[in-house]
Amino acid sequence: MKLRKLYMVMFACAIVSLSGINTANAATDKGTIKFDGEVIASTCDVSVDATGPTGTVTLDKVSTETIAGVGTTAKPKPFTISVSSCAPSATGIGVNFGVATGTPDTNGNLANEDATPTKVSLQLVDVAKSNTAIDLNADQSGGSKFDIDASGKGSLEYVVQYYSNDAAPAVGKVTANATYELSYQ
Repeated sequence: MKLRKLYMVMFACAIVSLSGINTANAATDKGTIKFDGEVIASTCDVSVDATGPTGTVTLDKVSTETIAGVGTTAKPKPFTISVSSCAPSATGIGVNFGVATGTPDTNGNLANEDATPTKVSLQLVDVAKSNTAIDLNADQSGGSKFDIDASGKGSLEYVVQYYSNDAAPAVGKVTANATYELSYQ
């Protein structure tokens, strides 16, 4: 009986030893990941149409007849994002737009946040990219970038315009909020 217990203990020790071999093999399947970042000097002072970092762009009123037809645009309103007091190490800036609330519409435009169903959205246009519409549903890494001059200033022009999502848009208010993020180069 004692011999049987001894064999059981030896068998258990053998199993524990073998499980250590698998652990040792598994331990060699690992590596490291290095993460690099950079802390930069103070960023620039940003302004939308010379009003500070948060601006309001008021579009002119548009009639339903003017904007009738899917994909029709009207009443483009220019606005400028400018920077000043940039650190000498900042030589260029890229701009990415997004929506402040909700999601873009299916055309990549700013969906109307007003309760009135006008069937109209607001489209952002990149003037520096030959007046190309900015698709908020797509990657914007190829968007315009602007240089910062020796005095630490730079600016980029955009347009916002009405965009009809229906052949017969309805009367009502059109409101949308966009976010923007600057990436310093």
